[in-house]
Amino acid sequence: MELLKHEYSKLYPKRESWLYKKENSWYKEVHLFDENVEPIDMIMLQKYIDQFDWICKPTYLNFEKGVMMYEMPDYSHGKNLLEVPYEQQLGHLSQLIEIFQMAYCFNSGPVFMHNDFRAHNIFIIDEQIKLIDLDSFRWIQREDYSNWVHSTINDLTGMFNLNKL
Repeated sequence: MELLKHEYSKLYPKRESWLYKKENSWYKEVHLFDENVEPIDMIMLQKYIDQFDWICKPTYLNFEKGVMMYEMPDYSHGKNLLEVPYEQQLGHLSQLIEIFQMAYCFNSGPVFMHNDFRAHNIFIIDEQIKLIDLDSFRWIQREDYSNWVHSTINDLTGMFNLNKL
């Protein structure tokens, strides 16, 4: 295994993570140190993974004692959202909005969302959006969700590459 990234974050939630590249897969291990953060809801995450095609399906997924470990197929054959032409980025924007809508309608309580919904975590595989970084799924209060969606869309579209017009 080749270590690609090691990160220690003192920001909320405090954590340390390692991302490895294996021959045909990626492996990530995340240690959460913040007692105030809710543990990752693995039951809900597994329901999301099973129900929605826009999440990269892990081949291994485990969370115990504050440590999340998962492995997923190598999606580097796809393209990052910012690597496709601008017209395609706009087309994928409708898929992203649909993802926000599906997440909101998934249940009637708090919304389970990806709190690092940034271009570097969005891949295009066979013309479909695929989210990576499974350890970033968290709950958000339903009343705060629309503000989160608006700021996320603004951040994402601000990154779109207008030079490829």
